[in-house]
This record gives sequence, C-alpha cells and structure tokens, in this order.
Amino acid sequence: MPGTARVLFLAGTLLAIAGPAMADEVLSCQGDLVTVQDSTSSFRLTSNPDAQMAAAGALSRSGQPTARLVRRHASLAVAVEGETVRIRPSAQLRAAAATRAEARDGWYDLADARVTEERVTGFAPYGDDRSRRVKLILDRRTGDVRLGGFEGGCKSLPG
Repeated sequence: MPGTARVLFLAGTLLAIAGPAMADEVLSCQGDLVTVQDSTSSFRLTSNPDAQMAAAGALSRSGQPTARLVRRHASLAVAVEGETVRIRPSAQLRAAAATRAEARDGWYDLADARVTEERVTGFAPYGDDRSRRVKLILDRRTGDVRLGGFEGGCKSLPG
C-alpha cells in the first residue's frame, strides 16, 4: 500500500523500512557472507636437526602466508520501485565492504540498475580496494541473490 511503512525482522532485529515505503516490492534476503581471512604466520611441529632439540622436536614459526574461508550469516533488504533499486545491507555486509558512499536512512541506491521480470541487477556504491563497486544479481523467479561475497535467498514481503 502506498504510504505504508513495512516492518521486517533481520537477524532478530526489528527494522522499520521507512525509506522505500512507496516501493513496488521489498525483499528480505538471508544468506552467508564468505570472506578470506589471511594469516602470515603459523606454527607447526617440525623436527630440528640441532642435536639438543632433536629429541623433543621444536615449534617453529613459518612465514608462509595461509588463508582460509570464513562463512558468516548476513542479511540484506532490497527495494524495487520502477527502475530504481535500493539495498539495505546488514552490519556484517557493511563491515566487509569499504563503504565510500552515504546511505539515506541506511539504504544505498544502486547504479546502473536494471529491473526485468526475471532479474534485478545493479552496482552497490561500495566495495573493496580492488573493485570499488559490488554487483547485485537477484533472480526474481528463484529468489537467489548474490552481492559480492554474499549469497542467499530472498522472499518478497507482503505490501
């Protein structure tokens, strides 16, 4: 209904969606944010050729970089109004991105947004140092969504 604010729960927190109250469609998306965690030092048990330490072995510090994938729950709200698309990322998604743009009421406008019956796409005005922009791809038929390292599923909220 035009002029009616929608309310949703994201990760147990009540959010009033006041910004896009006039939106044609608002979707609530839940999923996982996958990031790479780097570590430049690790410990490993090695045998030491030194006679004094050979009997017990020794811990040695390795300077070899290691990386592992870290998966965390995250959420995202998407509002579609005509050809305008706005997103409201959860704190986990905002923390993973180097946010350079100002949000209006917590909502970010997508650049180069395209809305069809099958898909919603656009670029969020934030990203890491390599990409400066993160692409949103939302399949409207299945609800599958991808935004940078975030992948999940969306459900349309009742209007």
